[in-house]
Amino acid sequence: MKKSRFRAVFILAVLSMSVLTAVEAWWVWRMYDDQRTSLLRRVSDIFDSMIYRHGILSPAPDGSSRLTPGMLDRLAAAVDDEFSSAGIDLGFGIEVLAAAGAESVAVMRSADAPALTDPVRFDRQACPLVLRLSVDNPRPMIFGGMRWILLASAGIVVLLAATFLYILHTLFRAKSLEMMRRDLTHNITHELKTPIAVAYASCDALRSMPDMARDDAVRGEYLDMVLSQLSSLSQMVEQILQASLDEGGRAPLQLTECYLGPLVDSLMREMNMKYASKRIAWHVDVGQDVAVAADRFLLTGILANLIDNAVKYSSREPNIGIEASVGNGIVTIRIRDDGCGIPQRDRRRIFEKFYRIPRGDRHDTRGYGLGLYFVATAVARHGGSVEAGGAHGGGSIFTVKLPRYGRDE
Repeated sequence: MKKSRFRAVFILAVLSMSVLTAVEAWWVWRMYDDQRTSLLRRVSDIFDSMIYRHGILSPAPDGSSRLTPGMLDRLAAAVDDEFSSAGIDLGFGIEVLAAAGAESVAVMRSADAPALTDPVRFDRQACPLVLRLSVDNPRPMIFGGMRWILLASAGIVVLLAATFLYILHTLFRAKSLEMMRRDLTHNITHELKTPIAVAYASCDALRSMPDMARDDAVRGEYLDMVLSQLSSLSQMVEQILQASLDEGGRAPLQLTECYLGPLVDSLMREMNMKYASKRIAWHVDVGQDVAVAADRFLLTGILANLIDNAVKYSSREPNIGIEASVGNGIVTIRIRDDGCGIPQRDRRRIFEKFYRIPRGDRHDTRGYGLGLYFVATAVARHGGSVEAGGAHGGGSIFTVKLPRYGRDE
């Protein structure tokens, strides 16, 4: 997906979620407002009905108020009964107010009038008195009745938001994979061109210059160059096929007793030959009796990739540490180097397929993002774990943990 199109899709998705959330909030508020208006209208109608049914505000023949505490209590009881019949669960109180200058003063209250913190008031004027009904704010009651609707609306918004985030995550991941695959293509193309060009030039020189070809020393040197480049190509193809065929663990493990000491010694000799221009200082602490039940081919690939990376990403005089220990049925292998190290943010991602730490278009260190992916996959198949960390004093340290007695698949 093009960058401009991706940005347009992202903006459209954000706007859609914002509009949806606003519509949901407006709909809930309208529903609440309608129910509140309807409820307060019913409360007002009940209050008016009880007043006139009991003749509370009818003046006496002499024009004075006929209200007494007993009448007020009977009115409160009647209002309470009507509220119960109508399903209105609100606390209330009734007061009789008289004018006292610019203010009104309560001269009589119903016996059980509660202290309402956020009341809604209904006043009925009957000169010189005012009859007031105060009820609890109906907000909790209304929202309580709407709780399932609110939960459903919130659930829909959360579900849509989660779907939106998942889609964005998928898009970002797809874009990242696209970039990694593009980098993989560039890296493989670069690595293929170099050995092919060297092998082609060597063969062409031997073919076009017979005198050179007849010299045993020169011919041997050129043929060694061709074999070296073909060996590099073979290793590249083998690793790519290895990661491809072994993905998903389709091939069954062939568990055997693998002694780490001899295996590490063999790999060290291979690395000394492969990196003859580097003066590698080995610091090995692996007992000859340390063993693990593992697939020898996969275990060799795990150690070879980690040791190769340790040497490859170090200086011309690398210090490589290899340790192995057994404890609680777990074999722990640590491979340490003094190279450039791995940024904290990349220490998990380096085990992803095709992932390489971004370094622009530099090709000073070869690789195509399959070595550590193969390591993580092979270790997981054995029921173990692998993690990358920073070594003391700089560099990196990779820790592999494998079950000592293998794993039944």
